[in-house]
Amino acid sequence: MKFMYEYCIKYFDTRHLVIAVNPNRIELYESLLFFERLPASTVNHYDFANGAPAVGATLDLSKALVRFKTVYGEKRPLRNLYSYFVETTLANIDLPPRPLHTTNDPVLTPGLMDHFFNRRTQVLSVLEPHDRALLRSIYRGTSLEAVLPSAGVKEVAMRRHPRYSIRCPARLSLGHDGKGGEELSTVLTDLSEAGCRVESPAQMEIGQSGMLEVELGPRCHSLLQVQVVRSVRAPAPVRRYALRVIHADDNWTECVHALESGLTFSDLLGGVPAGAAEACV
Repeated sequence: MKFMYEYCIKYFDTRHLVIAVNPNRIELYESLLFFERLPASTVNHYDFANGAPAVGATLDLSKALVRFKTVYGEKRPLRNLYSYFVETTLANIDLPPRPLHTTNDPVLTPGLMDHFFNRRTQVLSVLEPHDRALLRSIYRGTSLEAVLPSAGVKEVAMRRHPRYSIRCPARLSLGHDGKGGEELSTVLTDLSEAGCRVESPAQMEIGQSGMLEVELGPRCHSLLQVQVVRSVRAPAPVRRYALRVIHADDNWTECVHALESGLTFSDLLGGVPAGAAEACV
């Protein structure tokens, strides 16, 4: 469970866990880990559990963190699940290196997409026209476009530039050319060629400009000239803002192009700046 928590929080930026367990074990997950049982009835013969009965449950990891601290935060170490999951570091949990601080690894090739979502299931064909158009807009210009269904409506680019999930530490220096202004510690949560989103506990003013220094990967840094263009809804106390990239350096441009063209991890590794790729060797 500790390994799964670390993987979800630190490596994949996962929000929800969904489990299927034997009905005689579900109370353990509900009482200790605060999973919530799904409303559907028990499955008497669950194929993925060798035909055993199963019941589903889900856990919102962002809410679980708060509840763990409330319930377990003051308990002694052997009973403190908050400390175990959140604060304890285990030497045998060694997450695989990535060239960039991405929160997912691309794995779908056109063949896999077609096999699982057109042939084995009909997931793509039953999408609403708006969802089909959005999907085609996201993958326009890639080899995946060939296996996607027609939108059935006039297709337009719903996003001028595709956005990519990432979680990078950054520092934002506001003010003219980033000098003489306030310096804020932020986290980049997504990026595109023309902009990015950041999270910060500090409040920013719309229209402010400055310099953003980003660690895109273990050995890959970028310096951008940016402007705060709008606030984005986020759960308190987090504040989230959209930034427009006024000027980007070569590392930023290379990383965005690698994310745009890479369908698999190997593709991504071959397109990022040399320093970032060396971090995975």
